[in-house]
Amino acid sequence: MKKLSLLLCVILFMTVSCHKPKLVGEFYLTAKTKALNPFSGYEKLTFKDDTAPDEILLGDARINNIIKAYIGDESGDFVLWEQDYSRFVNDQYEINITLSTYLEEPYLSIHFRDLVDGYTIYSGFKIRDDSIIGRFYDSILIHQVWYHHIYYDTMKYQTHPFPADIQRFPVKSYYSVTSGVVKIDFSDDSSLELDKIEWTQ
Repeated sequence: MKKLSLLLCVILFMTVSCHKPKLVGEFYLTAKTKALNPFSGYEKLTFKDDTAPDEILLGDARINNIIKAYIGDESGDFVLWEQDYSRFVNDQYEINITLSTYLEEPYLSIHFRDLVDGYTIYSGFKIRDDSIIGRFYDSILIHQVWYHHIYYDTMKYQTHPFPADIQRFPVKSYYSVTSGVVKIDFSDDSSLELDKIEWTQ
């Protein structure tokens, strides 16, 4: 009886300890989905600010990562998902355009950080068949330039509660697949509006 119990314990131990974590899913962006972000890296964006001088944001290199994520049980099994993003920054603001497959379905998000007041607000769009799904305007006029097929979304605060002493914060973003973020509306009815893009060669 003792030998049988010992044998069962050994078999159980081997069964548990011999499980090797395995890849159970792979979620990647297509080339067409990546093309929804028009930037290749190191562009310069100039925005007109209703309440201040122009805001010039400098782009970093466009970054692409394959991320390993565990599925949440004790098996150690994991999936791979892809993240591709562009970052533009100056002393006051940071804007990130991110494409990812984190929740399997591709997603485009816009994160706006105020580096002085210390908050992050975001908006996002689902992607299906390599196209953005969401509300859009056929066209909008910004500084005598017509931008066409503009996706827009309400912006949300990253964590709660929102700082009570912040009086001016983004409430709506506008996005173009050819020009990126073209406009951000603020709570005081002011806006950041794209004035020009200096493209990399």
